[in-house]
Formats: sequence, structure tokens, C-alpha cells
Amino acid sequence: MRKRIADLSRFDDKLAQLDLSKVIARYPELRPLASRMSEIASEIQEMGCFLKDIDQGLIDFPFLIEAEGEDDDDVVFLCWQYGEPRIVAWHSIESGFGQRQPLPGAAKPLLN
Repeated sequence: MRKRIADLSRFDDKLAQLDLSKVIARYPELRPLASRMSEIASEIQEMGCFLKDIDQGLIDFPFLIEAEGEDDDDVVFLCWQYGEPRIVAWHSIESGFGQRQPLPGAAKPLLN
């Protein structure tokens, strides 16, 4: 979508100043692509995951770490970035992408 909008903006110098809904109104051929992107984002969220950054392709998955004591359980985010072959990192709920930690045994280095 961004590539298509960038291509269109070479011929329409006012395009960069418009929000997405106005861009789509101006170029209705973008509507099917925008609708599909919205459907995919909804599907991700319906699975209980969080689409954190569509540009970087970041998705977080809540994961419960069960500790030996009942009160020590902790929820973290397993995180995946477009281009990674599998989930290889995690971060706390309070932190974000920049504080990702490799999962034990993750062979591939993080992309960030």
C-alpha cells in the first residue's frame, strides 16, 4: 500500500498531506487493498495478538510464564517481526521492541 501511495504521490504533490481515508477517497482503486489490510489486522487481534507496528511487521503474542509459586506467574509478550522465520524473542509487557530479549535456544540473531 505504501509503495502504491508513494508511486501516486510522484504525480500528485498534495497526496502526502492527506490522511489515509482521503487518499482512498481520491484513489478508490486503493480501497480493496486497504480493506484487506484491515481484515488481516482484525484477524490478528481476534487471535489474541497485537499488531504493534504495521510498517515494521511487528506482532506481539501474550504468553504466561508459570513460576513454581502460584503468585510468581508473569505475562510477557513473545514477539515476531516480519522476516523472522519463527518467534525468537520476548519482552515484558511494560517494555517494547527495543528491549527484546532472545528466547533460550534461538539460533537466529534478532533483526533489530
